[in-house]
Amino acid sequence: MPKTTLAGINLKGLRGSFHTDNGIRTPDKETVAAVRSSVKILSEAGVYFDQALPPGIDQTLELFVDLMNRDGGARWGHLRKLPAKGTSNSSQPKHITNSSIGHISDMIDRWDNFRARMLSFIAPYDLIVCPVNALPAMPHGLSQDNLDTFSYTMSYSLTGWPAAVVRAATSPDGLPIGVQIVARPWREDVALLAAARIESELGGWISPAI
Repeated sequence: MPKTTLAGINLKGLRGSFHTDNGIRTPDKETVAAVRSSVKILSEAGVYFDQALPPGIDQTLELFVDLMNRDGGARWGHLRKLPAKGTSNSSQPKHITNSSIGHISDMIDRWDNFRARMLSFIAPYDLIVCPVNALPAMPHGLSQDNLDTFSYTMSYSLTGWPAAVVRAATSPDGLPIGVQIVARPWREDVALLAAARIESELGGWISPAI
């Protein structure tokens, strides 16, 4: 890939898609509004948008959890160090399972198929705009009870594509609401340029009132 800079690209003429619901967890109305506001800003900058949902994206949560939790808990060995840090609270999955070679092979095949479908979907587009989470920021310790809300980022962790997250709104409780801008493989510059445009228009990070 050629080396690029943000100064060397332009949003005008790019193609994008957006979705506000991935079929796994419907976002709250404030999050939906944040995505639509972001799409409006990028459209005004010259990006042409379709509202379209990648096929098979509703399999994200099942596939992601399967991939992450089939090592018998080996990756969670660091948890034994938590008491020395003054806490036992963690985001350790509730269900950890050892897998046979056959199951792991099948799981990797499903992962490859997922990535192939997603790659076919993004082929005509330069970027995707969607929620980063179905809810605004939540208190520490609640993530395991709301794991499906994180499925919006899981999808693009599974593809490995570059993505940027930027604050685009504030909940009625004063909590930040982010949107996610995902670009084609190796096009971090596109994700960053779009995120910078949204941030400049909507204010970006705001110091909390504490």
